[in-house]
Amino acid sequence: MTGIRLPLASRLAEQYSVHYRQMARNSRSGQSLVEFAFALPVLLLLLVGIIDLGRGFYVREQVSDAARAALRTALGANEQATANAACASGGKVTVTLPASGSTIGAIADAAAIADSPTGAPPDTKLAGATLTVTWHCAGGAAVTNKTNGGVTDPADPRSDSVDVVVQYPLGLLFPVAEGTAGPSVTIVARELGRVAY
Repeated sequence: MTGIRLPLASRLAEQYSVHYRQMARNSRSGQSLVEFAFALPVLLLLLVGIIDLGRGFYVREQVSDAARAALRTALGANEQATANAACASGGKVTVTLPASGSTIGAIADAAAIADSPTGAPPDTKLAGATLTVTWHCAGGAAVTNKTNGGVTDPADPRSDSVDVVVQYPLGLLFPVAEGTAGPSVTIVARELGRVAY
């Protein structure tokens, strides 16, 4: 049996079959490359969108921390003079972080330090954020625990509450979202509390 030779047609068919299989394999690898080239932009856009979403959640936490830190400071008894000065001019003060030298310097510093990696207000990661502190006022002075007349509802202007709002414009990396949301999205955190004086 070892000496049997296949007919010429069988040998040609076998050679053709091997050659055809190699060509088909090469064709499939080229097809994969084309499919990858079509899928790559979609995958990259998806990746950038996920990164933007993660950045948004991270910055939202930073803004919330800054608002809470500013509120804690604004509620302290040592800020009554600041509150009275603000109430003499309307009761609302807005500054851009970092704002150490402003009329609400200690409050702005607390907000800036909340996310500063070095613990110094100028190094805040929320540089450019807007901090607005609003006190409830009566007769040009801040409403206190003694002058609130028993009103404790923060929405009532007769209450002794303080409203802190921090706004930060987050620039987007995702180019498709710019058409819908614009070049940035404003992250806002609002905190309310009653004063300690």
